[in-house]
Amino acid sequence: MDDSFDDELFGDSEPSEAMIENDSQEIEEKPIASQIKDMFAVDVRNILKDVMSSGKFNDDVVSKLCEEISEKCESNWEYAADLILSLLAELAEIEWCDGTKCIVRLFASIAIRMFKLKNSDSMWKIIQTHCDQTCFCVLESIRIHGCLVIAECLRLVNEKVEGEKDRQGSNNNELSSYDSDRSQNEKLYKYIPRALIERWAKVLSQRRLDKSSNVRAIGVTAVGALPYSSLLDYKSTQFNPNDLVLESLGDVDAKVREAAIKSLSILSEVQIEETIYRLRAEEKPDLCRLMAAKLTKEVHVKSYTEEQRATLLSFLYHNKDRMLSRMACERLIPKWESEQDGDSALNSLFDPSDEEALRIYISTLFRDDFNKCENAWEFVEIIKEENPEMICSSNWNSYITKLSACELSYGVLLLECMFSVLSEKSEVDSCLTRLVPSLADVCRSLKRVSIGWLAGNEADRQEEKLMVRLLKLVAMYDRFDSDGMSEWENLIRYLILSHEVKPSRILIELCMDQLVRVFGSEKVKMEEIRSWAVDQMEQILFEGENMTEDDLIKWRCSLILHSLIKCLPTIDTATVDLTTRLIGETFASAWDMQRELNISIICIVGCLKKDWLNETITLMLKTALDVDIDAVKIVCLRGFVDLISIHSPTEMADIFFHDWKDENISREVKLYQMFDEYADPTSKSAVSITALHCILRLVHDWCPSYPIFIYNLLLFTTRENEGEREGLDRAVMEEMKRRMEMSKPFRLMVAHSMYCLIEKQKGDSAYKCSITSTLIKTMNLLKSEVGEEESNDFEEWLVPMTILDAIIDDPESSLNRALVNSLGCMKRDDGGSGLNAIVKMMENAIERLAIYDEKSTSKSLIKILERVDGRQSRKRKSVGGDKKKGRKRVKKEDDHDESCHSSKNQTFEEEIIE
Repeated sequence: MDDSFDDELFGDSEPSEAMIENDSQEIEEKPIASQIKDMFAVDVRNILKDVMSSGKFNDDVVSKLCEEISEKCESNWEYAADLILSLLAELAEIEWCDGTKCIVRLFASIAIRMFKLKNSDSMWKIIQTHCDQTCFCVLESIRIHGCLVIAECLRLVNEKVEGEKDRQGSNNNELSSYDSDRSQNEKLYKYIPRALIERWAKVLSQRRLDKSSNVRAIGVTAVGALPYSSLLDYKSTQFNPNDLVLESLGDVDAKVREAAIKSLSILSEVQIEETIYRLRAEEKPDLCRLMAAKLTKEVHVKSYTEEQRATLLSFLYHNKDRMLSRMACERLIPKWESEQDGDSALNSLFDPSDEEALRIYISTLFRDDFNKCENAWEFVEIIKEENPEMICSSNWNSYITKLSACELSYGVLLLECMFSVLSEKSEVDSCLTRLVPSLADVCRSLKRVSIGWLAGNEADRQEEKLMVRLLKLVAMYDRFDSDGMSEWENLIRYLILSHEVKPSRILIELCMDQLVRVFGSEKVKMEEIRSWAVDQMEQILFEGENMTEDDLIKWRCSLILHSLIKCLPTIDTATVDLTTRLIGETFASAWDMQRELNISIICIVGCLKKDWLNETITLMLKTALDVDIDAVKIVCLRGFVDLISIHSPTEMADIFFHDWKDENISREVKLYQMFDEYADPTSKSAVSITALHCILRLVHDWCPSYPIFIYNLLLFTTRENEGEREGLDRAVMEEMKRRMEMSKPFRLMVAHSMYCLIEKQKGDSAYKCSITSTLIKTMNLLKSEVGEEESNDFEEWLVPMTILDAIIDDPESSLNRALVNSLGCMKRDDGGSGLNAIVKMMENAIERLAIYDEKSTSKSLIKILERVDGRQSRKRKSVGGDKKKGRKRVKKEDDHDESCHSSKNQTFEEEIIE
């Protein structure tokens, strides 16, 4: 088909009625075989059936069907017309769903493929009539169908136009000549008549205001596919399709806004401004991400004005979505050429001469909330990777100086970044003098910003850490001098005395620790720091021999003392005296700072060495225990556990725990939690055996109704641990004698623990007999619970029978392996009712373990049975038979046994907790 025919066919004028009439006559003159019509009807029905029932009708299926049907349509206009009309008729009768959307795509694909057929103008006329009827229908689903037909036709045509443009561009490098011959709109009109597009524009401009959000969403999608030209809406007013899409960004429904974002083309400065405005007003995170991606991907960074770019950066960094922050770093920061000078690159991004503009612009890059400052780091990392020459430029010095004056945090951040870059280039030494601030500058900055940042809010810790980071930078490059030390002293004194700020523990402790770390190896400098700190606190705390009544100041001084005592290898008399006086006056306080102050003082004493203790310091703990604050009591224990291990446990217990008795269960729980931490040998806080003596003494006097505590202590004695064990073992046994009336589960745990003790005691037979005697006395209480008659030899088998009874009750318990191992100390006997009962229970236990596939535990128990009973045949028979029976019975008994044993186990554990 030549170009003249194309121009005539797709001209601006609509087809005349005479033309349509002649086409109809041609159709009548060409008879169609009945088999073709039948085949067509079957095809349409099968398509619709597949779509509505199987749900597997995707784009690939659409493409294949189009190929098959197009082959028939290309040689037969009647077949194509019948197909179009039938599909449109079917669309008007079915409900809207994903399946109907696929049918619309199929219909649009067939219509576009037939654009070169003879009488295609008549076909477009049919489609126009269909759209007029459906787009103004009362039913929402029908209006959706009509808009979707238009949208799909326009989408497919635009794809074809883009494909032609790409092919032409690959064949001819001079794209401008091709584009000048035929514009984008003219290419579109090659496929769809101009009159039809103008008609669709009027229809879609009205449907964009439809009361249904589903119709509006598809209408906006179709409007976005219209050509970029001035068209007339349903009021005969000129409009640009992209402007209508931009207006839809403010729709109340999220579906419509999402369709508008996907259909939008940002082409002008006004549209950039409007899109940024809509982005800031958008509440849905997903839509924010879509709109930001369109702004940052489709709009070149140089297309923004400075104000627009700063506004967009500010919004993206203050958004919670980390993806948006990364987007801003990667796409809104200009990418400089490698040969470009670093100074000019810096000037293109910032104006170092304008401090206010610099502060405002940088504040768009970094969050004000430094609890979430990772985004600022991302920006710095990008600068590091892509423009390291900028960081090393001469302007960076003034940049950091001005930046630190505006926002200290920005200066610290970029200073750290610079050092990380320079360290790789081995240029640190040459830049230290001009770039690293002195200690005096840092301290002055810290003092200046502390009023605003340290207002007593716990959320300000990130800013405090930022200050310490700056101190670390200064310390790292040894920028301390006499002027700096003087400023540091002023800062510390200010932080102690100022009532304008309430610095938290972090700032004071880390400032002190940092200086101690730097000068830890310099004895002279350390002595200066210590002497200054002690003298200052003497003046502050004991002016006129009267202790200050300000607990806040005492608390701050205690933090400094704690840092000094913790870090200094030695301590002089003046420091000990100061600590003693501070302690002596501390616990009379009644202010609400009392809790923190008491804990701080206890921490000081906790890091004192043995030779630093005196009567006042030792007696202070008993005073602290009288304070009616649970937290103080618990910290007392934690702070002095190590001291307990140094001194006599009995003496320390009398001092520490004499008056600390209470029936409050919450304190028992706290003590139990503390014991778990200190008694575990694998814990970093583990203490010596002698310290546990004192804890046991406290348990005896304080919480006699807490058996699980003692059980854990018993288990602890069975673990491998350094130090003397016998004394604690004896103390535990003495404690057991006081616990004879405990519940059966607890007595079972006692038996288990003592058997473990017997197994570990290999040399001292007298000591083993003592443990056994205590064990037998304890287990005598279980005779009536075992359910066997008493006999002369029954007593020595009481514990094994009780343990086996527990294994039979719960064969899946995690304690069973330990219980079986504790039976290893049983001796072989020649008879007696006790032995017969044990053998019977062992066989029963082995059978239960085999059923639940506890092979390892069963194997250990078999060995013990063999040694105790000595009857190999019984063992082989029971084990073999039980295994076979076990496999057959597992499925039948599993559900019943599992529920039964789980309930028993649960009751067992609940009784222990009680």
